[in-house]
Amino acid sequence: LKLHFLAFLEYYGMCPANLRYEYLNDLSEFSFLCVKNKNANECRILKKPGELYRWTEELGLYFSGYDDADYIDEDFYSELINEGNRESYDNFLSDIGVLSVPKIRETIPESTFENKLRFGLGSFKIAPRYLDDQKIKDVEIDGLDNAISSISSEKSEMIWNRIILYFRSNPYENPENVFKGR
Repeated sequence: LKLHFLAFLEYYGMCPANLRYEYLNDLSEFSFLCVKNKNANECRILKKPGELYRWTEELGLYFSGYDDADYIDEDFYSELINEGNRESYDNFLSDIGVLSVPKIRETIPESTFENKLRFGLGSFKIAPRYLDDQKIKDVEIDGLDNAISSISSEKSEMIWNRIILYFRSNPYENPENVFKGR
């Protein structure tokens, strides 16, 4: 496993720029990264980059008590990383999609009267003829329900910082529309 990872990392460093996007995209589809074991008796689990987080104190606090967040086992790869390739390693993990902030997923709830009310869209008509064309957009933030259920001032500040970061990185999103599911 370590040698495969090292080969992927080394090729990342010398991959021609015109092929890098395709290389990273293809690689991100494979489960090849080791998950940090929550139980020392478990065998190694491999996951896709977009399914893993890089552990930070902030994410550790945010996901405390949430068992569905998996972290890349950076201890497993530590002997492969040195000062000469640390920056390349960090960029590689980021570029293949290992997460450093909670994942935001778009969801499309069913267009029902109850969901219309839930999203403040009660005054809009659902025409049965065009039901397939009428969709409500919502977003879910990984681990947010758990973080809110055990909220602290530190978690609250972190959540608001992530929301602000989301809108800064998506300047064309209208916050009011996002919060209302439009």
